[in-house]
Amino acid sequence: MNKLAFTAIILFSTAVCAAEPPPYFPDNATTPGLANRKVTQGNINKTICNARWLKAQQPSAGYLDKEKNRQLARVTFANTDPKAFEEDHRIPIELGGHPRDAKNLWPQSTTIEWNAAAKNKLETYVHGEVCAKRMKLADARAIFQRDWTDVFRSYCGPGPTAACQPPNTPGVQIEDPKRPNVPIVK
Repeated sequence: MNKLAFTAIILFSTAVCAAEPPPYFPDNATTPGLANRKVTQGNINKTICNARWLKAQQPSAGYLDKEKNRQLARVTFANTDPKAFEEDHRIPIELGGHPRDAKNLWPQSTTIEWNAAAKNKLETYVHGEVCAKRMKLADARAIFQRDWTDVFRSYCGPGPTAACQPPNTPGVQIEDPKRPNVPIVK
């Protein structure tokens, strides 16, 4: 390898490593994501797959607004207007994310391309896959601790306005959230 090519690789690697997280992704240091310990693979029918349980877990709008305003006061976004954000759960409540812990809450933009509405579509789709037992709970949670837009593109389509549809392959789980629809091997 010549010196110029080696230098280009080093500069590219440094730029990629030093890059800020995308604006649709929470800061790992302040919002690593936190699961609700009450939710396990073994009890999903009584917890996340039960509409009454889900409704009972949802924090009040007042609580979420207070948390969003507290978090927005600490960030350096160009736009910190609370109306441009939705307080979101990094690991969705629908997948057993902790409903009230700040480690699982962050202000997600409603005004950028990959916004809260797009993530909500994927959350609903993945929740359905978990409750249909085509996806494992741990794999579903892992989607939202990485760049969820990669999985969105795989399941739903190339852009955030695409509709999420069930996969053509029955009985799937995500072994690697970057490569969805891996058949379950028994």
